[in-house]
Amino acid sequence: MVCLFFIIVIALVAAWNIWFRRSWGRWLFSELSFARHFAYEGHEAVLTEVVENRGRLPFSAVEVSFQIPKGIVFTDMENAQVSDFLYKRDVYALAGQQRITRRLPVECKKRGHYTVEKVRFKTNSPLYDKIFEKGLEAHTELYVYARRTDVSQIMDSCKQMIGIRQCEKNLFEDLFAFASIREYVPTDPMKTINWKASAKTGELMVNTFESTQTAQVMIYLDVGDEGIIKHPALIEEGISVAASLCERLLRQGMQVGLAVNWCDDAEITEDENVEPGTDRMVTESGTCFPAAEGLMQLESIECTLALAGSGKGVRPYGQLLASDMASPGGALPVFITMDAIHNREAIAEFLGEESTGLWVLPYERGTECPEKSCHAYAVIRREVVPC
Repeated sequence: MVCLFFIIVIALVAAWNIWFRRSWGRWLFSELSFARHFAYEGHEAVLTEVVENRGRLPFSAVEVSFQIPKGIVFTDMENAQVSDFLYKRDVYALAGQQRITRRLPVECKKRGHYTVEKVRFKTNSPLYDKIFEKGLEAHTELYVYARRTDVSQIMDSCKQMIGIRQCEKNLFEDLFAFASIREYVPTDPMKTINWKASAKTGELMVNTFESTQTAQVMIYLDVGDEGIIKHPALIEEGISVAASLCERLLRQGMQVGLAVNWCDDAEITEDENVEPGTDRMVTESGTCFPAAEGLMQLESIECTLALAGSGKGVRPYGQLLASDMASPGGALPVFITMDAIHNREAIAEFLGEESTGLWVLPYERGTECPEKSCHAYAVIRREVVPC
């Protein structure tokens, strides 16, 4: 009788473990999401973690873990550690039908694209004699945009040079910018006749309009750092200047384009690869956004600059300037590069004898910056403290 009792107990325990092993994973769920899909370098973002037990059986201890690429850290690093990734592990006690939500502030230390692809659960069997594990897809991401920096001096120079360029060009009449009424001359088109004014005066009168032109700026960014001695602070300064300048110009209603000598090799095709809904082009020379306006243009540029310089996608700056997609059209060219020695000739050749542009030149504090403005371009130096 005693043997039969123990056999029944063992059979029940085995059956319980088999049932638990097959069922426990269907009860536990987790969801990770950032409050916004982007944040700025040096600012905070919030990661929301939701853990839920949809079954009736309670769990005394469930370990929930996930990993994020390095570059962001939790404000509270309890149960977190950094090695090749940022790892986060928390233990929850979950009653039946319970849902727990936690908000985890993170500090964005470095620009980039951060994803959480999988969440892992680990728990013990009811008798603590076995450990069970399960993975769930997460699919959450965060773009950390380049750090904002002061570009007031560059903005003033851009506006001054745009004004000079517009005065030197033939401007087109803007039919929405009414100026005055004058007498009709035979060369005036019929559509400009103001019939009410003509009836009052007894002579044909026409409307005149202000001459305007949409301001355009094309930024050429160099993220190459090919020397033996690396200068990451100068590269980051150049990217920050490009991002901040794009934001300021676009928010003032100007059309802005960006060409950068970096691209994701996986996006390159034999022909120019144009993203649906945008004019983003990816070629062997780099990535280019033709001049356009609006917040969609800004978001596309910010996402590209968040990744610029990563991997092995950097191309020579001269190759970018020599490519067909880099043509500025009627836009003011703004060059951002720290390498005056190798890129001076490429910039001069790009501008030719008649065009002018603006060169933003980051340099490290304590070093000489001999580059000076000339008839082809104006130089704005930006001193950077080395890392």
